[in-house]
Amino acid sequence: MLKKYVGPALVGMALLLAACMVPEKFTAEYEIKPGGDFTFVYEGTMIDALTRVAKVKSAQTGEPMPDAAQMKEMLDEFKADPRVVEFKELGNETYQVRLEDKGNLKQAGAVYFLSKELKFWNLTYDPAGNTVTLAVSPLKDGEMDKLGIKMAGEFKLSTDCKIVSSSVKLDESLLGNTYSFKIDNGSADGVTVVMQLE
Repeated sequence: MLKKYVGPALVGMALLLAACMVPEKFTAEYEIKPGGDFTFVYEGTMIDALTRVAKVKSAQTGEPMPDAAQMKEMLDEFKADPRVVEFKELGNETYQVRLEDKGNLKQAGAVYFLSKELKFWNLTYDPAGNTVTLAVSPLKDGEMDKLGIKMAGEFKLSTDCKIVSSSVKLDESLLGNTYSFKIDNGSADGVTVVMQLE
């Protein structure tokens, strides 16, 4: 189906963006309890990447855009996700989005942002060490730039868990137990933060 939308030249990029929505400018807030309970809030903009890819393809080859009803169906599927509590069109394939999620990581094992296939970021539980890892892996090799998407995100992590390790320097709030870091198109190495549960 993706070949029908974007053509073989951009299939690799489209497969990477298969959930169609890509985070742009946002704040992602996690609260992780020592027992494994977590809450998550995403607040910011997202890009309808499949429509953006189709426009790039059309501009390059002169081919017509895919059927609007089919593209709308993909957006409707995204909006139907129970985690999506706000979805507002801003124009230019851009949407204001708020997602909320909660659960227990010991029970879930892993929680993925948007989907398992899209490895933007995720939380995973390791029962062997009783640890939780927040792994953030932005798109690499210029995919975002090719689509004109300038990702700029701030992660806020509130936890009483011990921070075992972090691949980046975490900014700690004056009150303690709240940490933050930022990512953008240039964050090619991603970020990994490991926390010890009780």
